[in-house]
Amino acid sequence: MFKQKDMIYRFILLSNEKDDFKREIQINAKATFEEFHHAIQASVGYDNKQLSSFFICNEHWEKQTEVTLIEMEDTLDKPTYVMDVTRLDELVKGKGQRLLYVFDLLLDRAFFIDLCEVIPMKKLKKPVCLLSEGEAPIQQINDGDLNGALDEPNLDMDGLYDDLDDDLLSNGFENIEDLETDF
Repeated sequence: MFKQKDMIYRFILLSNEKDDFKREIQINAKATFEEFHHAIQASVGYDNKQLSSFFICNEHWEKQTEVTLIEMEDTLDKPTYVMDVTRLDELVKGKGQRLLYVFDLLLDRAFFIDLCEVIPMKKLKKPVCLLSEGEAPIQQINDGDLNGALDEPNLDMDGLYDDLDDDLLSNGFENIEDLETDF
């Protein structure tokens, strides 16, 4: 039997590094960010022991709240959230919520995540990758690859807007030209 608060989140993940990359993941709203982290890592074939962080973002992709893989030092001005004890529904408030999943903390490389659907009165046994298109960007860029990788045109944020336009607009985003990030 389902509880009234049972629901599933369906997220779309996109990359500014790989034009054809797209993942869709369904996960229980009461799942932890760590479970979401593992689902993302499994969907892209990354080493899930590498440090990463989620950021809850505003409509302009500006980072607001960080959820870390390991406990970090508390600061007086901001509460800290850790993936293994923070549930998605604590910070993700509804359809259209934007998140960044930073998988390379050194270079601030991330997946852009959109909560595109909330499915009420449903529950999953475990997270599910519904769609896997394209190759994921490499997880970590070695020092020798750094210069060439960052010079490639597909890392240009302006190109991201064009490539993501259809996906984001179909999920309720209105001003794709105003899309901004901190990196």
